[in-house]
Amino acid sequence: MVKKYEFTARRRLINRFAAIMAKADRGPAWRLTTKGRKSGERRHTMVTPVTIDETDYLVAPYGAVNWVLNLRASDRATLVRGRATSRVKAVEVHGEEAGRALARYYHENEKYVAEFFDLAQHPTIIDFTRVVERYPVFRVEHPM
Repeated sequence: MVKKYEFTARRRLINRFAAIMAKADRGPAWRLTTKGRKSGERRHTMVTPVTIDETDYLVAPYGAVNWVLNLRASDRATLVRGRATSRVKAVEVHGEEAGRALARYYHENEKYVAEFFDLAQHPTIIDFTRVVERYPVFRVEHPM
């Protein structure tokens, strides 16, 4: 049975620690800032991008959570880590491209996210491509 994501006190603490590490330019996390789809206010969350062939991807291991819905409403966002700030366009991808990014993300973060995935013990790229609609993936495009 797949565990449902809950934003608990423990998760808030982990995110706070990840934010501190990202601000110090340490660890894998970046702060993603989106525009709230309803409020129009800036919303922040911690994400861990994955890179495949010099292309960055944002993966939503907990499904269509708020930052995903915000990116679907407005594909513009900001990624911050240390002193680096990038204004980006996030394009939702599907099929094999999304499956590859999901597989990379899963294998790099399995210890933390496996319980949220409905996959075989040793999943293949085909397995990831089959479930990708439940775990949105965005390709990050950096403006020239």
